[in-house]
Amino acid sequence: MSTAVPVSPRSALASPLTLWIAWAASRLIGLAIVIQGTGAHPELDYYLDIVAGNEAPEYPVPLLVPLSWIYALGPGTQPEFGRAFVYLVLIIDGLITAYLIHFRNPRANAAESHSRRLWAVGFWILFGLSAGPSMYMRLDIFPAVLVGGAIALMAQHPRSASALLGLATSLKLWPGILAAGLVGRWSDRMTWHRLTSFAAALFGMAGLVAVINGPERLISPLGYQGDRGLQLESIAATPLVINGFQHPEHYYVGLAVSKSYEIEGPGIDTALAYTSIGTALTLLLAVAWAFYRLFAGRWTARSTTHFSIAILLLLLVTNKVFSPQYMVWLGPAIAVALLQPWTVQQSEKPVGTPAQRYRSVRGMRLIAAAVMVAMGLTTYVYPFAYDEIAYRLGGEWAPVAALTIRNALILAAALGAFALLIADERAERRASTHNPEETEEPASPPATPDKREPTRLARHLSAWRKSDMEKPAKPAKPAKPGLTRGVDWAAVALITFAGSAIRLLFLSVMAHANQTTLADELGAWDTEYYLAIAKDGYFDADIHPEGPPHHHTLAFFPAIPMMLRAVHSVTMMPPAVAGFVLNFVFLFIATAAVFALAHRMKASRFEAFVGAMVVTCAPLTIVFHMPYTEALFMALSFWALVAMVDKRWIVAGIFVTLTGFVRLTAVDLIVVFGLMVLLQARKDWKAWVAVAVSALPIAGYLGWANRHLADMGGYFGIQAEFWNSQFDYGVRSVTWVIERMLTGEDLASMFAATSMVVVPLLVAVTWKRVPWPVWFFGGAIAANVLLSDGIMSSRPRLLLPTTILLLPVVIWCARRLGARPAMLLSGGWVLFSAWYSAHMLAVFPHAI
Repeated sequence: MSTAVPVSPRSALASPLTLWIAWAASRLIGLAIVIQGTGAHPELDYYLDIVAGNEAPEYPVPLLVPLSWIYALGPGTQPEFGRAFVYLVLIIDGLITAYLIHFRNPRANAAESHSRRLWAVGFWILFGLSAGPSMYMRLDIFPAVLVGGAIALMAQHPRSASALLGLATSLKLWPGILAAGLVGRWSDRMTWHRLTSFAAALFGMAGLVAVINGPERLISPLGYQGDRGLQLESIAATPLVINGFQHPEHYYVGLAVSKSYEIEGPGIDTALAYTSIGTALTLLLAVAWAFYRLFAGRWTARSTTHFSIAILLLLLVTNKVFSPQYMVWLGPAIAVALLQPWTVQQSEKPVGTPAQRYRSVRGMRLIAAAVMVAMGLTTYVYPFAYDEIAYRLGGEWAPVAALTIRNALILAAALGAFALLIADERAERRASTHNPEETEEPASPPATPDKREPTRLARHLSAWRKSDMEKPAKPAKPAKPGLTRGVDWAAVALITFAGSAIRLLFLSVMAHANQTTLADELGAWDTEYYLAIAKDGYFDADIHPEGPPHHHTLAFFPAIPMMLRAVHSVTMMPPAVAGFVLNFVFLFIATAAVFALAHRMKASRFEAFVGAMVVTCAPLTIVFHMPYTEALFMALSFWALVAMVDKRWIVAGIFVTLTGFVRLTAVDLIVVFGLMVLLQARKDWKAWVAVAVSALPIAGYLGWANRHLADMGGYFGIQAEFWNSQFDYGVRSVTWVIERMLTGEDLASMFAATSMVVVPLLVAVTWKRVPWPVWFFGGAIAANVLLSDGIMSSRPRLLLPTTILLLPVVIWCARRLGARPAMLLSGGWVLFSAWYSAHMLAVFPHAI
């Protein structure tokens, strides 16, 4: 007599039949609402107009292919075309559901499989029901599905997954940021296979578009996005919407050319500045993740999935545009992540303790729940209650509350996703430290012995190889340690992001208090010159109309304006935003160089961390977020010093040569380079060639500028005429310092005078306490700045490269004081520096 096996409630719920019935019921309810007239029908009308012949420059051409297929099948009227579009999305929805229901993982037990399937399918069913018209009547489901497919295939078929991601990027631009997750170790061949597959798919589609539709259709979506204002539903607009509900007379909501509703009123410029900075930081965070993966950690499909979800959420948080359909981007990716398809692979070993793995799974489920509720609130706001916000901002409170809660959930989900990503990375690093993975290729199987008699040629070759083996082998030349040794990339990212956020926060508060905006302050002083040169060149720049523009513009070296122009030409990014992004990258690189130098000074990881904080968060480092030369010059100079300490003369020469395109103080670095070659490599002809080549850019630019400025006395003539900058053996510096110390006109001048006294003392104190290249560099920069006349309030900025001499002082203090006092002191230094930087821009009336 057989005994019936009891079936648990979870097993019954997770059965395929139950899940398919639940999916079908939910879709019947959703389609009944959508097809009966409630939803985004105007978009379907617009899609029909596009395929009927109207232009749509805002959409990439590949995204319109599904519309063309539907139109080619015959539906020519709006109802027929709309139903065909909805049914196509329903088929895609069914395919996703089929994958989630029937996915099998032989490495998971029954309880785990049922739990994962219930969460994945349950989330997808409720998400689709909540999304309604945003999913079934918009094109955004197509790239979202491709991203979900890429995540599903990432563990077992990484090349195909990468190609899917490239195809998704050709449909919409946002999946391109996820390509940073494809990067693994530099030495891992699969890293390059993944990136090559992504690039091949993306550029292949771009090539087809360029051939069929013309190159201008490749960049038209970029220009369309750049002209948009602050969308009503965006997270940055939330405070304005709340304020507008209380004071509707101060705000205006109108339909923009982009067919979205945008808000205008008090605080709009600040909100737009935050979105520009936030979006730029999101892109930089993706780049930083890619660099981190190149040199640290182990690439896994799990970490790529978690990174993709986190960066997508952050993109929604920081973007000035947040249309309802953007929420659809998250659905397939999160549904697949809940299924954990990477656990099929043996290489994806469980990481961390069971408790840590449980917290990771629970964290992803909480993120999924938050996104699902946010999707429902999104659909409530649009289309059901949108009139109460778009047309009557001071009317009903419920839509405003729903939008606020939705945005708070997305923000919380983004923070949770990054916390989950960091926790997983820590667990991975601990696991790799205690049980390092083998990275070599598996050994080939032993060859079977060949019983045939060797030929005469084979015997000769064997004897030849044997004679070679008997010769004494030359001793192998020991390999030099890597240039980037000692760099803690995670700490570099933390200092770069945290320091930047603190400086920008202080400046934002002080700008608001002084009736100006963050964007205005970041665009002040020399920024105007760099942006004008980037836009119109040296000779046509719209600046100083009382004289020829080049009498002023040629004082500025070409590296920054040319890079601004290049980035703007490629990405259509405004030059001011391009400058912010580029300098953020340069700051990251400079911070890494400080870690490398600290390592060569025998500093511990903590001492290097504190030293990098002090050096890269010094007063007036706010210029690291403006199109100024300091960040680029310090990045190149510091890495040149690292190469000189390591006696890598060719590498040092490359960095020194590049500084010659940046600013005049590259002369100091060239002199230091020549001096170090003279002292340590005088017989190395390659080193001398590197010294000679390093002087060519600065000599070439000065020669070219002098030719165009002959009527003004050359390059140094305009420096003396317009900036009063000329070598006077320090007479003006000494008299100015004495005057300020005696009169003390204002805090800014007092600090400038103090810095001009402290820097020479710092040079003296660090004698023989830093590597010679570092000391010579700091001393040369100090002498160049302090022995010249000029704008004295700019001295703290011009002396920023000498902060590298603070490194041995900070290391010594950290060793003597201990961790807590060192962190308190360095934290106070960072806050003071942020205040001083903001004060010099928002309050101080003179040039910095």
